[in-house]
Amino acid sequence: MRLNIFKTTNIASVKEVFLKILFIGTLFFWVNMQGQYASGSGTEENPYLISNSSELVTLSQTNADWGKHFKLTSSIDMNGVSFSPIGNGTTAFSGSFIGNFHTISNLTITPPADLLDGTGLFGSASGAISDLGISNISIVKAGYSRVAAFVGILEGSGSVKKCFSTGGTIDVGNGGWAGSIVGAMFSGSTRTVEDCYSSTTIDGSWGCGGIVGLTRGDHVIDRVAFYGEVTGGNAIVSIQNDPANSQKNGVPP
Repeated sequence: MRLNIFKTTNIASVKEVFLKILFIGTLFFWVNMQGQYASGSGTEENPYLISNSSELVTLSQTNADWGKHFKLTSSIDMNGVSFSPIGNGTTAFSGSFIGNFHTISNLTITPPADLLDGTGLFGSASGAISDLGISNISIVKAGYSRVAAFVGILEGSGSVKKCFSTGGTIDVGNGGWAGSIVGAMFSGSTRTVEDCYSSTTIDGSWGCGGIVGLTRGDHVIDRVAFYGEVTGGNAIVSIQNDPANSQKNGVPP
């Protein structure tokens, strides 16, 4: 009889321990998922909130989130932080990123292995970026193109509005299609860059612009200003329709 009681008690104990482990594991998983960002669910109504450099890096490394919505809750200093672009040629960032009138400072961007992925805070984006400042940007990669502080390649119906870049340098050496706000906007759906300004230095050899490096097609560039220096291009934008021999200086469309 004592043996039966012991077995019953033992089974109950094992079950209790198992349920506790299951509960703790589930709780840990939930906390871990929520802990990637300050709060939010990633929807347009309830965007993920980003409050520090770690959360911004998490976004850059999590391509499953590149179709979701984000908002900054504070300015972020990226000094000493390794950062790779959000979005690439395979998966463009298609959500929204609202800066909430905050600034990301001292951002040094490591260009991707393939220049076609685009280089910037966002490598390739078809979503909406707004109300954001970048201070003291640093991008140095000789021979690269499709490079900017905000978006390397603006695709689809993407937009960059009410953004600014102050100070810093974007240097592509013998490369081109570099700008402070957007690197390149190719033909296709209408893209928009408006209410933006920059004092960033742009160094390249061809197809560069103070605001937008390259534009092709019926895109909107409105109410912008450039106060920096640019080599290898124009103060605002290079308008190109390259001929078949791919001369990078381009001709007006």
